[in-house]
Amino acid sequence: MSTTSSFSKKELSYIVLFTVFLLAYMIVLAVTDKIVQVNEVSFSTLLMHYLPGLTRILGFLSFRLSRRLIRKPKGRKLTLVAIALIFLASAVIPITVSAAIPVLISVFTLSFSLGHLGGLVYYCVSVAFSADRRKGRFIGIACSASILFQFFLSGSFSVSAQLITAAILFIFISYLIIKSPSDYILEDPLPYTGESREFAHNVRLQLTGIIVIVFICMLLACRTDIEFVSMSFDGSLNIYSYPRLVMIAGYLLMGFCADLTSPKTCNSVFFSGVLLSAVLVLMPISGGSYTFFLGLYYFFISLYIFFYTYSFISVAPRTGAPELWASMGRPLSDFLVSTISLIMLRIGSERLDSSPIGYGVYYLILLIALYLIMTFIKLNPNLTDNHASRAVDSPRSAADWLDGFPLTPRERDVACMLIETDAPIKAVAASLRISERSVYRYSASIYEKTGTDNRTGLIKAYMSR
Repeated sequence: MSTTSSFSKKELSYIVLFTVFLLAYMIVLAVTDKIVQVNEVSFSTLLMHYLPGLTRILGFLSFRLSRRLIRKPKGRKLTLVAIALIFLASAVIPITVSAAIPVLISVFTLSFSLGHLGGLVYYCVSVAFSADRRKGRFIGIACSASILFQFFLSGSFSVSAQLITAAILFIFISYLIIKSPSDYILEDPLPYTGESREFAHNVRLQLTGIIVIVFICMLLACRTDIEFVSMSFDGSLNIYSYPRLVMIAGYLLMGFCADLTSPKTCNSVFFSGVLLSAVLVLMPISGGSYTFFLGLYYFFISLYIFFYTYSFISVAPRTGAPELWASMGRPLSDFLVSTISLIMLRIGSERLDSSPIGYGVYYLILLIALYLIMTFIKLNPNLTDNHASRAVDSPRSAADWLDGFPLTPRERDVACMLIETDAPIKAVAASLRISERSVYRYSASIYEKTGTDNRTGLIKAYMSR
């Protein structure tokens, strides 16, 4: 990790990677929504609106499946190339074909391939920033930049131009991943060394709590979203226009708070945002104030999105399946939004707005539940295993000494072997089941983070602790 205020080459590459993917993601979402609206065919309009989202979920989950089935580096690279080709072919269809059925099929293949790439990108970012103390700012900057770029592109680009742009971005993302500074696409992550039962329990508790919190937030957000859409005055005001730029402030605020030493600040800002978003729709909103309140609504939405993005990216490397959990915020939110929105729309706005008292009670119950969950689990996605390895090692072991440095789980395993054994690099690689090239790459990162120059210097630093 860089100790200065400037970003290293590696950090910049992953910020760019995440920014470009989020931009491509939003472009494809906007384009597929537009295509579905134009090509309703004989299907239910509501069903067609939510099916691409469900297809994206399958795409995210397919990345986890591909990691389990395809183990060799060459096969994983070819899989990424195949996904990119599927995306390109799907992007060409709406540009060159006017028949509704092929165009709608392309929507689903676009969504699936986008989801698969998303699983890979989130996984890369999660492992790359697993021990970086500026991770929140990195995520906040990437989310903010993608919103800004998408705002400028959406107004002046046709559907065809946006599809071409998304295809170019998809190719660029694939290239960045294959040529990335770290080979996360190629190798499986090593587990935490000496993981204690207490730590494993805390990880499961954090995951469960985050999922429940996302569910509560989606119940609030879907209800609020329906309220704002119903007040859009017959389409005279565009809910996707410049008020969305207010999301940048929310992302940057949460990113800064997430990097503070105590997680309480970030949790307090997040809960305050949820609370104020619930109060927002109870305000007397008129035509003149709609845009102002819509901007506030987007600010609160950015807090929701940052929360689940940051939480899953942070906790994923501490699990046994980081390639599944790193991107879980996206498919989980997509599934919940689709399901909850369909249920609420079936109920009907008249019954939902049956009385102001009922409306207030709905929000109050959810807010109380959210507060209790956050208090009970002591939300902290960056939890560490303070007791790991100490049951079998002495208090002054290498593992104990390495706790003072921001090493990733895999770097920690390599560092322990470099310090505690005389094993050559080839033996270290064989023991950890990784390539010799990876050991050299991890070693360089370990030396940088510990302020040493080589293996001898690392051992000397440990002995003189």
